[in-house]
Amino acid sequence: MNSDEVSEIKKTWEIPAASPTESALDDDPSQLEEIWVKVTQSHFNRQIEKQSFNELKEVILEVLTAACSLNDQQIEIWVKLMDFIYDIIFRTIDELEQAA
Repeated sequence: MNSDEVSEIKKTWEIPAASPTESALDDDPSQLEEIWVKVTQSHFNRQIEKQSFNELKEVILEVLTAACSLNDQQIEIWVKLMDFIYDIIFRTIDELEQAA
């Protein structure tokens, strides 16, 4: 993600309990990856399937789009972020399945 895209994420981030900086979106993707690897490991241990992650992704994007009145550019950037996160999630699941 480029700095303009990160800026758009920050403008549309309206969750009171967190900010993009607290969630590692302060230009350090390695921190973001570390967080999502841990989340995935926890969910893998509870046997959460990839299909459930995909369903959640759709709901997150739908609710976020409606709740924040995202324009087309903002939607595209959020999809890009979710794709980045889901790449981490699915890569981690694949690694955990191979190790099992």
